[in-house]
Amino acid sequence: MYLLSEVIRKRFGIHRGIESPYALPNSLDAIKSAISLNPIFVEFDVILDNGFIKTAHPPQEPLDNLKDVLRVFKESYTFPKIDLKLKENSYTILIDKVIDLVKTTNEFTLINLSGIKIRDKMMQAEIYFASKIRDNPNIRLNLDLARYRRPRQKIDEIIQNHVKELKNTVYSISLEINEENWDAIFKFANKHGIKKCFFWLRGWPDVPNPKVKVKTILKALNLEKKYNIEIYFDINLNYIKGLKMNHYFYSPDSN
Repeated sequence: MYLLSEVIRKRFGIHRGIESPYALPNSLDAIKSAISLNPIFVEFDVILDNGFIKTAHPPQEPLDNLKDVLRVFKESYTFPKIDLKLKENSYTILIDKVIDLVKTTNEFTLINLSGIKIRDKMMQAEIYFASKIRDNPNIRLNLDLARYRRPRQKIDEIIQNHVKELKNTVYSISLEINEENWDAIFKFANKHGIKKCFFWLRGWPDVPNPKVKVKTILKALNLEKKYNIEIYFDINLNYIKGLKMNHYFYSPDSN
């Protein structure tokens, strides 16, 4: 049996930081507030804006420099989980600039790629990214199959071969908690030696009022032993009824 408070303390990151009247989601201030609560990770989105690397989730206006955001993670308990919002005609520029910045931190960083709608182009971007990080264990790739397949659609041979080509750069896999066929994804992860999974919830700007049930969270955790995969949640706690985010995170030195 899982205690929900323990699940949240140890398995939940903070999605796009902690929003307030003074801190927009994905902003430096929102991310600082999130890190102060010592979650295992903080997720945020990054875009290329006139040659500069900024935080933001399109159609959000560009916010803060990634270089400044990465500084606040230094020597913290928390690692950054960055979602790069790519464009087909400029994805190599964003990938190169982000990798160069992350390398200077010498801290573990998990990166997810999104934004490109055409499957072949998305796969090309992931292969390019993998070629740039293969010898750097501090930078790893999170694989989100929803970027090039519809939920519950069969994982075809093209995807299987693609993941083989990415080799050991894939740290984790992610899936939308309300949409995907969980067992199919976990079998796929086992086949390719992927040991960690992040569940996410479709939200703004696609879904105006996203929700997930507590029983769904606990049901997802039950797959951990069955498939020998560590499960984490990249889901804003405000989308779980009856929870207050600051009641659950803690100092890693506390009992």
